[in-house]
Amino acid sequence: MDNLVNKQLIFEHFANRVTALQRQMIAEWLQHPENKEHYYAWLEEWENRNPQYAIEVETKLQQSVSRLITEQTPLYPQVDPNRPNRFLSVWQWAAVFAGLLLLGGLYTGRSYIEYRSVYTGYGEVRQVDLPDGSTVTLNANSSIRYARFGFGNQARRVHLVGEASFAVKHLSNQAQFVVSTEHNLDVIVLGTVFSVFSRPRGAKVVLQRGKVEIVQTAHRSARHITLKPGDLISLDSSGFLSMKHLPHPDAYAAWQEHQHEFDQTTLSEIAGLLEKTYGMQVTVADSALAQRTVSGTFSTRTATELSRVIADLLDVAVSQKGNQITFTKPLNP
Repeated sequence: MDNLVNKQLIFEHFANRVTALQRQMIAEWLQHPENKEHYYAWLEEWENRNPQYAIEVETKLQQSVSRLITEQTPLYPQVDPNRPNRFLSVWQWAAVFAGLLLLGGLYTGRSYIEYRSVYTGYGEVRQVDLPDGSTVTLNANSSIRYARFGFGNQARRVHLVGEASFAVKHLSNQAQFVVSTEHNLDVIVLGTVFSVFSRPRGAKVVLQRGKVEIVQTAHRSARHITLKPGDLISLDSSGFLSMKHLPHPDAYAAWQEHQHEFDQTTLSEIAGLLEKTYGMQVTVADSALAQRTVSGTFSTRTATELSRVIADLLDVAVSQKGNQITFTKPLNP
């Protein structure tokens, strides 16, 4: 099936020159996430080759997908209501069921059409260039989602899960740049450099340069806080908000260079970092050991390297089996 759907066939679909069978083939091909990106890229290429249509890419995309949904010419004989036998055959029921699944998949996939999502794996750091000229550096095990079309024409909103550093470009139309997190915490900027951390255990924002406004949307009346360079604002899992000033805010984004900056950071917190950044399962055998702290900047690229550095600093034992890491007290203290 995938071999039958290629760029030429998709171009024919955009020009509305395909058969009902080919439309169904394309719709089934689009059920695979990796094919959606090809579809979007080919649509933009086709639009650029056909300027005489004078149709915005976003509008054309909606129309092309709409055709897949609404122009499904029946591939099987239809039941004649005047015939005595009013029951559908097995093949006709199968066709109806397949059509329902197909329509459901297309409607569910609407978010894939309107938004682009970028993900990083465990241990991966990736830079993403946004359509407005801003850049995002994603830390490991993180993702962003933003509008595929029209980004920067009005408001620029990016949805973040995980951790990222933003370098936001100022636009002549004064379009706001907003980073939304799952903790009902929005970061609003007009041109600045800052880092955002949003994990299940809480959220943090560190401002390196410029000016940002923090909006806690879960508050009864949205709470607004303005940050100045060096400010760190933290929101824990219970919704408690706190703020402090950092003498070296750039160090907070050291992970972009595969460095880890610790300032009286507990082993328990480091265990959480190993889990979220590298996908490890970490066990700290002793509660007192879990509260011991580490300070300093360390350059490591893997979970193994980082865990060994921490173990040496704390003078404890560490063992690793697959993706499981265990910190214990040394056998011979």
